[in-house]
Amino acid sequence: MNLTQCLLHPSRLERLRRETHLPPTMDLGYVVHAALAALFGKIEAPFKVGLKPRDDSLIEILFYTKESTDNLREKMTGAQPWLVEGVHSLVQKAMPTTWVPGQHVRFRVTACPQQNVTRHPGDTGPKRMDVAPPGCTREERIGHYKKWISERLSSTRGLNILAVEVDRSEPVTTYRNTHRLETGSHYRQVTFPSADFEGIVEVVNPDEFINIIAAGVGKQRGLGFGHISLFRP
Repeated sequence: MNLTQCLLHPSRLERLRRETHLPPTMDLGYVVHAALAALFGKIEAPFKVGLKPRDDSLIEILFYTKESTDNLREKMTGAQPWLVEGVHSLVQKAMPTTWVPGQHVRFRVTACPQQNVTRHPGDTGPKRMDVAPPGCTREERIGHYKKWISERLSSTRGLNILAVEVDRSEPVTTYRNTHRLETGSHYRQVTFPSADFEGIVEVVNPDEFINIIAAGVGKQRGLGFGHISLFRP
């Protein structure tokens, strides 16, 4: 598995937004989602997006993939030339192939702590909701978020959570494509929870561990959430 860094010129993302008729206030994650699909023909999820460190003139996109840069560049030949020209660089770093049970690894992830809601015929309420119940205090919400990510990451027994902290938690308001013909609008405004997690995990099963990292965690993984970054402890 390779950690891939794609650097894009913001002006090409803005042109893509205009040409695909996305709302001016559409969040960056959604536009990058569209750019990855246009460039590679397959959406790499999850991915992380932000400004390139020490150079805020470029958008940095990070994602894991088993494909080589040569294969990715081959796929780019079918994209619009002006979008391909906006790719400043495409480089990869091979992830370690040997993980040892008991090994400690530090992680960071911006995730969307939501849970599915059981709906019955005729229900018009949301399909998902914040894992923290309405009206809880900030301390209580942080507790719910820690419990949520610990359970999600440890569910396959590929790793154990040794420590986790929530650096930031706040709702994100953006737009999503709905294709609702009855309203005449393709987009509706949605709000969902977002939180930055950082902690330390212990590798239990190396094969399951790398599968967890590649899959990411939480909802909205195709829109810039859930990408797990690894660091030395």
